[in-house]
Amino acid sequence: VPAEWQHLASVPQLVVALDLDGTLIPFAPTPEDARIGDDAAQLVEQLASSPGVTLGLLSGRARELVEDLTTRFPSIAIAAEHGVWRHVDGEWTSALAPVPQLDDIWDALSTLARRYPGAFVERKTCSVCLHWRQVAPEQHDEVAEIAEVLVDEWLETHQQLERLHAAEALEVRHMSAHKGLALS
Repeated sequence: VPAEWQHLASVPQLVVALDLDGTLIPFAPTPEDARIGDDAAQLVEQLASSPGVTLGLLSGRARELVEDLTTRFPSIAIAAEHGVWRHVDGEWTSALAPVPQLDDIWDALSTLARRYPGAFVERKTCSVCLHWRQVAPEQHDEVAEIAEVLVDEWLETHQQLERLHAAEALEVRHMSAHKGLALS
Protein backbone atom coordinates (compact mmCIF):
# COMPACT_ATOMS: atom_id res chain seq x y z
CA VAL A 1 0.00 0.00 0.00
CA PRO A 2 1.50 3.40 -0.97
CA ALA A 3 2.56 5.58 1.97
CA GLU A 4 0.06 8.28 0.93
CA TRP A 5 -2.85 5.85 1.30
CA GLN A 6 -1.54 4.57 4.63
CA HIS A 7 -1.31 8.13 5.90
CA LEU A 8 -4.81 8.93 4.63
CA ALA A 9 -6.23 5.86 6.40
CA SER A 10 -4.61 6.91 9.67
CA VAL A 11 -5.87 10.51 9.94
CA PRO A 12 -8.36 11.05 12.77
CA GLN A 13 -10.65 13.31 10.72
CA LEU A 14 -11.28 12.99 7.00
CA VAL A 15 -13.51 15.06 4.72
CA VAL A 16 -14.74 13.24 1.61
CA ALA A 17 -16.44 15.31 -1.08
CA LEU A 18 -18.02 13.29 -3.89
CA ASP A 19 -19.48 14.45 -7.18
CA LEU A 20 -22.66 12.84 -8.47
CA ASP A 21 -22.78 12.66 -12.29
CA GLY A 22 -20.05 10.50 -13.71
CA THR A 23 -18.84 9.57 -10.22
CA LEU A 24 -21.69 8.14 -8.10
CA ILE A 25 -24.30 8.25 -10.86
CA PRO A 26 -23.78 7.14 -14.45
CA PHE A 27 -24.54 9.72 -17.12
CA ALA A 28 -28.13 9.52 -18.39
CA PRO A 29 -30.02 11.04 -21.34
CA THR A 30 -31.35 13.87 -19.13
CA PRO A 31 -30.42 15.11 -15.66
CA GLU A 32 -33.85 13.96 -14.42
CA ASP A 33 -33.13 10.40 -15.56
CA ALA A 34 -29.89 10.06 -13.60
CA ARG A 35 -30.49 8.40 -10.25
CA ILE A 36 -28.16 7.07 -7.58
CA GLY A 37 -28.18 3.27 -7.60
CA ASP A 38 -28.40 0.98 -4.60
CA ASP A 39 -24.66 0.12 -4.61
CA ALA A 40 -23.63 3.79 -4.69
CA ALA A 41 -26.21 4.65 -2.02
CA GLN A 42 -24.83 1.90 0.20
CA LEU A 43 -21.29 3.25 -0.28
CA VAL A 44 -22.48 6.76 0.63
CA GLU A 45 -24.19 5.47 3.77
CA GLN A 46 -21.13 3.46 4.81
CA LEU A 47 -18.80 6.42 4.30
CA ALA A 48 -21.13 8.76 6.16
CA SER A 49 -21.31 6.43 9.14
CA SER A 50 -17.55 5.82 9.30
CA PRO A 51 -15.90 7.24 12.42
CA GLY A 52 -13.96 10.43 11.74
CA VAL A 53 -15.40 10.87 8.23
CA THR A 54 -17.37 13.93 7.19
CA LEU A 55 -19.05 13.32 3.84
CA GLY A 56 -20.41 15.83 1.37
CA LEU A 57 -22.13 15.34 -1.98
CA LEU A 58 -21.31 18.11 -4.46
CA SER A 59 -23.16 18.49 -7.73
CA GLY A 60 -23.57 20.86 -10.63
CA ARG A 61 -27.18 19.72 -10.86
CA ALA A 62 -30.11 22.04 -10.27
CA ARG A 63 -31.24 22.12 -6.66
CA GLU A 64 -34.57 20.47 -7.51
CA LEU A 65 -32.72 17.46 -8.92
CA VAL A 66 -30.86 16.72 -5.68
CA GLU A 67 -33.77 17.46 -3.35
CA ASP A 68 -34.55 13.74 -2.99
CA LEU A 69 -31.03 13.13 -1.66
CA THR A 70 -31.70 15.38 1.34
CA THR A 71 -34.33 12.97 2.64
CA ARG A 72 -32.44 9.85 1.57
CA PHE A 73 -29.22 11.02 3.27
CA PRO A 74 -30.35 13.50 5.96
CA SER A 75 -27.03 13.60 7.82
CA ILE A 76 -24.91 14.39 4.74
CA ALA A 77 -24.13 17.92 3.57
CA ILE A 78 -25.27 18.35 -0.04
CA ALA A 79 -24.38 21.12 -2.48
CA ALA A 80 -26.22 21.80 -5.74
CA GLU A 81 -25.52 24.04 -8.72
CA HIS A 82 -21.73 23.94 -8.24
CA GLY A 83 -21.99 25.09 -4.63
CA VAL A 84 -24.55 27.88 -5.11
CA TRP A 85 -27.03 25.94 -2.95
CA ARG A 86 -26.05 24.08 0.23
CA HIS A 87 -28.22 21.77 2.30
CA VAL A 88 -26.97 21.44 5.86
CA ASP A 89 -28.91 20.61 9.01
CA GLY A 90 -32.19 20.25 7.10
CA GLU A 91 -32.11 23.63 5.39
CA TRP A 92 -31.12 25.03 1.99
CA THR A 93 -29.09 28.24 1.88
CA SER A 94 -27.85 30.15 -1.14
CA ALA A 95 -24.26 31.35 -1.43
CA LEU A 96 -24.98 33.60 -4.45
CA ALA A 97 -27.82 35.75 -5.70
CA PRO A 98 -29.57 34.73 -8.95
CA VAL A 99 -27.96 36.00 -12.17
CA PRO A 100 -30.71 37.54 -14.34
CA GLN A 101 -28.21 38.41 -17.12
CA LEU A 102 -28.17 34.70 -17.97
CA ASP A 103 -31.62 35.06 -19.51
CA ASP A 104 -30.01 36.47 -22.67
CA ILE A 105 -27.69 33.52 -23.22
CA TRP A 106 -30.51 31.15 -22.25
CA ASP A 107 -32.55 32.63 -25.12
CA ALA A 108 -29.67 32.24 -27.59
CA LEU A 109 -28.89 28.67 -26.52
CA SER A 110 -32.58 27.74 -26.57
CA THR A 111 -32.80 28.97 -30.16
CA LEU A 112 -29.79 26.80 -30.99
CA ALA A 113 -31.27 23.78 -29.17
CA ARG A 114 -34.49 24.00 -31.22
CA ARG A 115 -32.40 23.36 -34.36
CA TYR A 116 -31.16 20.00 -33.04
CA PRO A 117 -33.71 17.38 -31.96
CA GLY A 118 -32.76 16.09 -28.52
CA ALA A 119 -30.91 19.22 -27.42
CA PHE A 120 -32.26 21.18 -24.46
CA VAL A 121 -31.26 24.03 -22.18
CA GLU A 122 -31.36 23.90 -18.40
CA ARG A 123 -31.68 27.16 -16.42
CA LYS A 124 -30.29 27.23 -12.90
CA THR A 125 -29.87 30.03 -10.34
CA CYS A 126 -26.41 31.12 -11.49
CA SER A 127 -25.91 29.15 -14.69
CA VAL A 128 -27.36 27.95 -17.98
CA CYS A 129 -26.47 24.58 -19.48
CA LEU A 130 -26.95 23.36 -23.05
CA HIS A 131 -27.19 19.56 -23.24
CA TRP A 132 -26.77 17.59 -26.48
CA ARG A 133 -26.43 14.01 -25.23
CA GLN A 134 -29.64 13.03 -27.08
CA VAL A 135 -28.71 14.77 -30.34
CA ALA A 136 -27.68 12.55 -33.27
CA PRO A 137 -24.01 11.65 -32.63
CA GLU A 138 -22.87 13.00 -36.00
CA GLN A 139 -24.14 16.45 -34.94
CA HIS A 140 -22.43 16.62 -31.52
CA ASP A 141 -19.33 18.46 -32.76
CA GLU A 142 -21.45 20.92 -34.73
CA VAL A 143 -23.65 21.78 -31.75
CA ALA A 144 -20.59 22.16 -29.50
CA GLU A 145 -18.78 24.46 -31.94
CA ILE A 146 -21.78 26.72 -32.52
CA ALA A 147 -22.51 26.89 -28.78
CA GLU A 148 -18.90 27.79 -27.98
CA VAL A 149 -18.94 30.68 -30.47
CA LEU A 150 -22.29 31.97 -29.15
CA VAL A 151 -21.15 31.74 -25.55
CA ASP A 152 -17.67 33.19 -26.11
CA GLU A 153 -19.09 36.22 -27.93
CA TRP A 154 -21.65 36.77 -25.17
CA LEU A 155 -19.01 36.37 -22.45
CA GLU A 156 -17.01 39.28 -23.89
CA THR A 157 -19.50 41.63 -22.21
CA HIS A 158 -20.20 39.49 -19.13
CA GLN A 159 -16.86 39.23 -17.36
CA GLN A 160 -18.22 37.73 -14.10
CA LEU A 161 -19.35 34.60 -15.98
CA GLU A 162 -17.42 31.74 -17.56
CA ARG A 163 -17.81 28.77 -19.90
CA LEU A 164 -17.56 25.28 -18.45
CA HIS A 165 -17.37 22.11 -20.54
CA ALA A 166 -19.24 19.06 -19.30
CA ALA A 167 -19.94 15.62 -20.77
CA GLU A 168 -21.94 16.38 -23.92
CA ALA A 169 -22.92 19.76 -22.50
CA LEU A 170 -21.68 23.31 -22.18
CA GLU A 171 -22.50 25.48 -19.18
CA VAL A 172 -22.25 29.22 -18.61
CA ARG A 173 -21.94 29.98 -14.92
CA HIS A 174 -21.02 32.69 -12.48
CA MET A 175 -17.29 32.49 -11.73
CA SER A 176 -18.03 32.16 -8.02
CA ALA A 177 -20.30 29.16 -8.64
CA HIS A 178 -17.90 26.27 -8.25
CA LYS A 179 -17.68 23.19 -6.08
CA GLY A 180 -14.78 24.68 -4.17
CA LEU A 181 -17.28 27.28 -2.92
CA ALA A 182 -19.29 24.50 -1.33
CA LEU A 183 -16.26 23.31 0.61
CA SER A 184 -15.57 26.69 2.16
